Formats: sequence, C-alpha cells, structure tokens
Amino acid sequence: MSIVKILIPKFHVYTPTTIKPKAPAFSLKAPKIKYFSVKAEDFENPAFYHFPLLLLPDHSLWNYANNYLLYKLESIDPPHSTTLCSIADSIKYFGNYCLDNEIDYLICTRKSNSPLRRYRRHLTDKIMKNELAGSTAKSHMSNLVNFYRYLLHSEDVKFEFPPWRDQEAKILISDTGRGSYIKTVNTSDVSQAIKGGISTARKHEYSTYEGRIIDGGELRPLNYDEQIILITALKELNHPEMILIFLIGLWYRCKITNNLNPQT
Repeated sequence: MSIVKILIPKFHVYTPTTIKPKAPAFSLKAPKIKYFSVKAEDFENPAFYHFPLLLLPDHSLWNYANNYLLYKLESIDPPHSTTLCSIADSIKYFGNYCLDNEIDYLICTRKSNSPLRRYRRHLTDKIMKNELAGSTAKSHMSNLVNFYRYLLHSEDVKFEFPPWRDQEAKILISDTGRGSYIKTVNTSDVSQAIKGGISTARKHEYSTYEGRIIDGGELRPLNYDEQIILITALKELNHPEMILIFLIGLWYRCKITNNLNPQT
C-alpha cells in the first residue's frame, strides 16, 4: 500500500457558512448545524482544473500535503496545473519513501539525520546508479523544502532540530540591458548537496571520444549534409544578419576541419 495521487477534473473551492445564501451550490447537514457553501474569497480563481489530491494508504486525505496544495492556489498568480502536479508528485514520492523506511516526516531528532537529509541521500544514490537525473532530484528537493517551510510557518509544526539549513548562494545573471551581474539568493543545504552522476571534467573527457563538445550541453559539429540543409534554410529565411552569423561559423569550421565545400 502506498500514497497515491488522484486528479480532480474541475476542483471548486467553497467557504462553509451557516447563513443560507441566495443560491448555495450545496449544503451539508452536521449533527446540529446545517452548513451552506459560498465561493471562497481568498482565492483568485475558485475553480481549478486538474487539481491533484494525495491519498494515504488507507484512502484518507493527507491533510498537510493537500492543505499545502490549496495554499499554493491562494497566491495572486497560482501555479499551472502541470506545475502543481509536479509538486504533488515530489511530495508523494517523499511520502512513500518515508512509509517504506518507517520514517516519520514530522520528527527530526538529529540534525544530520532529518527526513529531508535522509531522502537527499536516497536521491543521490539513484543519481549515481543513473536512475535519476541530478536536475530532477534538485527539483524534488526544492519542492520538499518549500513544503516544509509551509509546515513550519503556516501549520506551526515544531521540529526538535531544523530539517535543513538555509544558506546564501551567488549566481551570475546575464542581462542584455544591464550586462552581467551577480545576484544573491537563499537556498538550502539539502538542495545544494545534490550533484550529478558524472563530473564536468569527466563529461569533457567522454565528449572527446564521441566527437562532441560541452558548452552548456552536449553539442557536436554539423556534418556536410546538415550544413547544406542549414544553408538552404538560411536562403529561404532571407535574413542578412542571421545569414552572416551562420556563414562566419561555417567558414570557421571549414577552416578547422576542411569538411565544408568552399563553393557552397
């Protein structure tokens, strides 16, 4: 038995009230009080398509997780359904890991052995076995840290030790209007600890044998037939600046490898 995710095709958010409105959507009768429904005012859009719900193995609602997904809808710019489903998947995978290993995700008795750190080590093992991409693991950990932030600040969940440690990181941002500049952002140590399975140096080593280069990704030079297709497309595009840029690149490749016919 495991935690499962279900999708509600069109999810409506209502606020319960004991005062009967002019046109209630539905009503619920409690032992002593009858409740009516009105549209929730805290949500920018009270209807959401393909809303994910997480069910525990006994088919009951996972309250903390589902409350967090609802909380995400309260923002002025709520996430797209695919983004919300991705967040729900991260929480579901984490929840099933905790169930399989008998871990209480709400208890942190030691700093070095928090549920998030144990799960991070689990993801790192999957990366090393080529079962998971490093970027996917980082995304999972980012979603889970945000979930835990919600537990701490909105649900007032207390932990004996912090589940993670915040730290500052500096990133280089390139902006055509402002030039390059360094921005300081807050991140978590459990996210920063995620590493890919193969180092950049090793990728460069592999690429040498495969005829590829590393420049933000694995690239390779165009062969002769592909160059002809590119030149044909440039002629049809009829964009002088673009043609000039590509011809400079092709000329440089011709000079290095003599693979391009100069008459083209």
